[in-house]
Amino acid sequence: MSSPVHIVGAGLAGSLLAIFLARRGMEVIVLERRPDMRREDIPAGRSINLALANRGLAALARVGLEEAVRRLTIPMRGRMLHDERGALQLVPYGQQPHEVIHSISRAGLNKLLMDAAEATGRVELRFNQRVDTMNPATGTLTVYDEISGATSQLTAAPVIAADGAGSRIREALMALPDAHETEDVLPHDYKELNIPPTAGGCHALEVNALHIWPRGGYMCIALPNTERTFTVTLFLPNEGDPSFATVRVT
Repeated sequence: MSSPVHIVGAGLAGSLLAIFLARRGMEVIVLERRPDMRREDIPAGRSINLALANRGLAALARVGLEEAVRRLTIPMRGRMLHDERGALQLVPYGQQPHEVIHSISRAGLNKLLMDAAEATGRVELRFNQRVDTMNPATGTLTVYDEISGATSQLTAAPVIAADGAGSRIREALMALPDAHETEDVLPHDYKELNIPPTAGGCHALEVNALHIWPRGGYMCIALPNTERTFTVTLFLPNEGDPSFATVRVT
């Protein structure tokens, strides 16, 4: 019997990859640093809604999830630009009615993918497991259990890294001879905000649009949710005026 494939990270990429591998008959173990978001509340301040395009829907369709995902989305026909005077301009994404992108909750999509991965019967999701490093020669992972506080060595080859921008797996690989990486750190950061429904329970802005307040070196965007709210993301420089160094966000 072949060894299970280990995926580090149960986000969108890791969970979807686990489904693909399971459908090929492979056993998969997914190690995730965070708690199970389906059972515990995880702060959403760093989530950012997704704008899902046809390429993403095509990948989901290949694992039989397109229709389930579409029920969680709101189509956006174009960018609704808000200028300094409050004037609006809709810039369509395409020329045909079907040429749209779709707003979806990142957490909602992630939960659906986790459920689908487990439903294959071949995927085991292990939460609160922080992978600190990997020995590339042996495929051994050093794993810290966030609940017990214990550190263990896990022989996990093959290993696939899906642990994001701060990947510990990539960090370990970069220690190898002739390994190189390019990292460009943006001088901006972001804060997630929210626009609630109107008093009548409706969306406060045009629902079928991605709203943008462009202001040169900074901007806001707002994506609609099925709960009739908008997820707003404020992008600001870390330094300067205005910036997160000069603006207090509560």
